Amino acid sequence: MKRLFYLTESAEFAGQVAKQLLRLPNFSPRHFHVLGADAAALRRLNLQCLSPWLPRELLRGARRGVVTGAALSAALLAIIAVRSGSWDSVALVIAVGCAVGAVLFGLTEWLWGLIKIRRFHHDIAAGAILLIVDVDGQNEASVRSLLSHLPIQPVSHARPQVSLAN
Repeated sequence: MKRLFYLTESAEFAGQVAKQLLRLPNFSPRHFHVLGADAAALRRLNLQCLSPWLPRELLRGARRGVVTGAALSAALLAIIAVRSGSWDSVALVIAVGCAVGAVLFGLTEWLWGLIKIRRFHHDIAAGAILLIVDVDGQNEASVRSLLSHLPIQPVSHARPQVSLAN
């Protein structure tokens, strides 16, 4: 899953973009978020305002954490079991490893999501609306094609180049 960023000056235009995106197959409202200084105006247009908790990042990080935590705890358990000759606490060590991994990776992913959005703080404070579009390999080309015909430009991931639509 990729996250595409666009900036515009108009909440109404963000609403028009959302309507056009929702016409695409396999695209749902949960794939489109907005962030702006006037959240009330965005909600009046029935736009999904991005929560500062970024639940998608928390869940994605927790999934990665469970897998990584299980792998690391299994490796640690194997080392301990070989040295001590006992396999009695296998389930406990794996469960603890999964829980610790889920928490650590979940928090890391959440913080990384906040850091990526933080770079747009000055633009949002100046009145710009940040459009955030989540795409996967299946719908990325159609989303990019649709958005390329609109008077907005994607914001580079490496270095933000603000393109504000009229």
